[in-house]
Amino acid sequence: MTPLHELAEQHEAVKNILEDSSISHTMAAERINYILKGAESTSERSVRRYRARREIVLDNLVSPYGEDRTVTHRPRRELAVPQWVPGIDMSPEGGEFRTRAVEVDIENPPVDPQEAELLERFSLDPQTWEVVSARKSLWQSGERWLEAHRVSFRKRGSGFSLSRDDVEEVMARYSPAPMPLKSPEFKGTLVIPAGDLQLGKQDGGGTRATIDRFARIINEIAETYYYGVENLVLPWLGDCVEGSVSQGGRNISNLDVTPAEQVRIYRRLMMHQLAVLAPLGRRVLVPVVPGNHDETTRVQNLGPRDSWAIEGAVAVQDWMSGRPEYAHVSFLFPDQTEPDLTVDIGGVTVAFMHGHGTGKGKPDGILDWWRKQSHGRQLAGEADILVSAHWHHLRVEATGGNRTWIQIPALDGGSDWYRHHTGDEPDSGIISFELTPGKSPGWTLLRTWT
Repeated sequence: MTPLHELAEQHEAVKNILEDSSISHTMAAERINYILKGAESTSERSVRRYRARREIVLDNLVSPYGEDRTVTHRPRRELAVPQWVPGIDMSPEGGEFRTRAVEVDIENPPVDPQEAELLERFSLDPQTWEVVSARKSLWQSGERWLEAHRVSFRKRGSGFSLSRDDVEEVMARYSPAPMPLKSPEFKGTLVIPAGDLQLGKQDGGGTRATIDRFARIINEIAETYYYGVENLVLPWLGDCVEGSVSQGGRNISNLDVTPAEQVRIYRRLMMHQLAVLAPLGRRVLVPVVPGNHDETTRVQNLGPRDSWAIEGAVAVQDWMSGRPEYAHVSFLFPDQTEPDLTVDIGGVTVAFMHGHGTGKGKPDGILDWWRKQSHGRQLAGEADILVSAHWHHLRVEATGGNRTWIQIPALDGGSDWYRHHTGDEPDSGIISFELTPGKSPGWTLLRTWT
């Protein structure tokens, strides 16, 4: 198979598709394969890798003060780290930038730059902007050691700043108009779980970046399954808002939107997801379970259904009621006293849970919990597949009786707290997988969307 960069040199049309950032990785691969008509082929992963290797140098950026600069490109082979792309993403309220990689002496490492020095690398006035979080990356390239920084920043004194218009402006860029579904191309069941958006948290670009990430991924999924699916399952697995109960409420001062605004944005994202994906499914099921961040209060012990995750979804269900375009969409919630939900989906029994109530402060506690549910003859114990969230990274594990535990990644922008405690910094995103009734292990084609 010819490398993609060589195909781009040989075919102008291929090069144009690869360099058009408005075309998703998946759609770009499909269009390139159509152009080549079997002579060669590529994949979404190859497109992603090709695009990641292109470095937009600092001089190509438009400065925060509107200066026009010449746009040029060069290969990233000098850095030998294709996933690191210097640049800045910002709004009037803040954003994130990634500095250019520089060579350092590993024996005598430089002193970490001060906040003002970091901001001035992108002509950001320290009197106007402040650093929310900064992460240093250090890696080896040949005999050299390279260092770069990823920095989240915001306007000083801005506080809660994301308005309804801001939310709509972000999602307006990802609103395709799918054709009415006639005969679905995919006759099976596609499951697309989402969780741990933690809207309101500032890490990794904050709420605005999470909205953009979610809307972009949903758009890519819609492009991939443009010709429809028979059954579409869209679980929401909790912690979709940062809330106000974690750490005894001490994190409120670090939020970029208020708790009430978090719930409104969560509700709006769910409506957006259904507007984009529901036309592609002949039948659509939306299971919703509560998390820990979306608890309404911890002052008193209330049932698991007393959750902003449940309330936001119920509001969307009410909004859909009576609208003929959503007559094929159904919501499913746990019983009043239950935190988890188990449902038979076309012959495969699937349990959905957030994952915080297993009694152990580590992911393995979920497997212990599941085994006990089976021993106690609880509904979740009968499941072929258990889908959970909470631990912010993808994990797929086969367990007894051809069962599978699937832990989904988080959709937030990362967590400084999690990185400090575990040393891990997993990718943010969504997964999808297809169910295979009557065929072990009951699922196939698990895919990540980042």
